Amino acid sequence: MIKKPINKKLLFGILMLLWMGLIFWFSSRTGTQSEQSSMPIATALASFFKTSENINSTFYINLSTLEFMVRKSAHVFVFGILGFLATFYFNEFTKIKNYKFFFSVLLTLLYGISDEIHQFFVPGRACKLFDVFVDTIGG
Repeated sequence: MIKKPINKKLLFGILMLLWMGLIFWFSSRTGTQSEQSSMPIATALASFFKTSENINSTFYINLSTLEFMVRKSAHVFVFGILGFLATFYFNEFTKIKNYKFFFSVLLTLLYGISDEIHQFFVPGRACKLFDVFVDTIGG
């Protein structure tokens, strides 16, 4: 029996769409729900920094700054995975390195814009140009 090879375009296309769906789900959560996800991580980091301080250190970071960093890191992470999947997807269409990179970044940028527009309609969330920038950097 001859095995049929996996259609990589289809596989990476499906994975990319599933990941976009996950991003959409995260963006559909209210501001309160989103904060409930990021605040425990920020609190744990704050606790770590307090307990790991050097005696001579004057390092201080407040909780709201840590939460901001956690949120933006999440943007970079989830859109980084989207960019990774998009690169593999576009790699199946063209072997020219610059084109797959360009289309991956473009897709990430456009999805970041649509994500922020979506968040505009979610209670407690906002549409921020800075987040589009962070999303694109991640991608």
